[in-house]
Amino acid sequence: MAFAQVSNGAALVDTTKQRMQDIDQRIQRVNDLFSDITAATHEQTRGIEQINVAIAQLDQAAQDNASMVQQTAAAQDLKQRSRSLQRGTTSRWWIDPTALRPCTWALPLAPRHPRTHARKNAA
Repeated sequence: MAFAQVSNGAALVDTTKQRMQDIDQRIQRVNDLFSDITAATHEQTRGIEQINVAIAQLDQAAQDNASMVQQTAAAQDLKQRSRSLQRGTTSRWWIDPTALRPCTWALPLAPRHPRTHARKNAA
């Protein structure tokens, strides 16, 4: 009977040892999973930071474009006002088409260079 109790006790010890090793392996697996989750979280954080930088750059480009559109619109408006002002100024002048006559005078010709004139006469 004592031998049976010792054998039974030894079997319980072995079973307990096996279960403790199983628990230890499962704890190690959980630790590995936590390590993987931590690494993935850091990688995801870096990815999100890069996305934030890209969004900030896109936002800046959109603001720059909006500013250029406003400047272009302002320049176009200024140009239009200038045209209107010029039209208003030049509309005061009127030329009577019946008063136009052919030109009766001409500009004098520029004097020829003496050497060029001499060569033509010598030939």
